[in-house]
Amino acid sequence: MEKVKLRVPFFVVNPKAYMYGDEVLKLAEYTDKLAKKYNFDILFTA
Repeated sequence: MEKVKLRVPFFVVNPKAYMYGDEVLKLAEYTDKLAKKYNFDILFTA
């Protein structure tokens, strides 16, 4: 497995346990869109 190097700054999104299904998927997709738009790394935990 290849190591991934995080760029600084990076953000972490930790949705609460009660988020699931379409709701958390929409948040993950929006997070990905922002990361691409502003060119930074995001860690998303679900």
